Amino acid sequence: MFVCTGNTCRSAMAHHMLEKMIKEKDNVEVYSCGIYADSGEPATYSAIDVMKEYGVDMNNHRATNIKETKIEQMDLILCATVSHKQLVLNMYPELTGKVYTLKEYVGIGKEGKNMDIKDPWGCNIETYKQCAEEIKQCLGVVSATMQNQITVHLPVFEVVYGGLLGSLGVPRQYTMNEEGKAKVAKTLEFLGIAHLADRDVMTLSSGQARRVLIARALVHDPEVLVLDEPTTGLDPEGMYYVRKTMRDLTEVGKAIILVTHYPEDIIPEIKRVVMIKDGKLFADKPKEEALTTACVSELFDVPLRILSQDGYYSLVTEY
Repeated sequence: MFVCTGNTCRSAMAHHMLEKMIKEKDNVEVYSCGIYADSGEPATYSAIDVMKEYGVDMNNHRATNIKETKIEQMDLILCATVSHKQLVLNMYPELTGKVYTLKEYVGIGKEGKNMDIKDPWGCNIETYKQCAEEIKQCLGVVSATMQNQITVHLPVFEVVYGGLLGSLGVPRQYTMNEEGKAKVAKTLEFLGIAHLADRDVMTLSSGQARRVLIARALVHDPEVLVLDEPTTGLDPEGMYYVRKTMRDLTEVGKAIILVTHYPEDIIPEIKRVVMIKDGKLFADKPKEEALTTACVSELFDVPLRILSQDGYYSLVTEY
């Protein structure tokens, strides 16, 4: 759940932006509210207009006051500012450990400094655009099912450039600018797939296509990347390169939120594991405490065995 003051600008934009990114996930729900919101109020006109540039329709958004939500049931609450965080904790002290500022959660800024997303309410459209871009830089999503949405023949370069526009390609009426091209080239080079730039994305292997989608999410330089089942359907080579990419991302300071059924995907740099069972929080522990034979067997309701070596984990089924 995203929280701001009136739920007509910042939290609303973050809510609908992330919801669009993960729309294919059935077990993830996104909400937003305002501490002083007048429930039923629409989003501001400027917020609606700016979100259109990201392919997000906020015309039907209506503000919700925090007191009218089920915030106690949320797994994670992300606030626009430090003051919002303190107000939420004052109102719901039992939520300690679940409440952060958005920038704090993704590792932007320093304690007590640069931790707020500025309120654009009452400001000009450029301020709204800056706010939206700031939110977007905190979010990036790669999903295995996103790959199924690529059903047209496009050069890899254009697919990645589409990440700057919130699309899976470059609209016909849009002309790619030099700054954007440089960002795409730099991202492809970082991921070791610059040689694929001119390839038709439909001709790539599953592993190559998955890395292209990671590039698409990475091109706008988000501080946190959401990887949703990133190795599903890949052969061992594809799994190797995706997992190596995750390690490369952590080395340059990117935060990763990984959604997976496979302990093998959990790279050594990941320290915290949250387990969901039947739509409810099952465990939230340090990796070493969560990835045990007893805990994983109870999670899946079948006898399983966890093996670990040098920070890596693997799953063995007991028949």
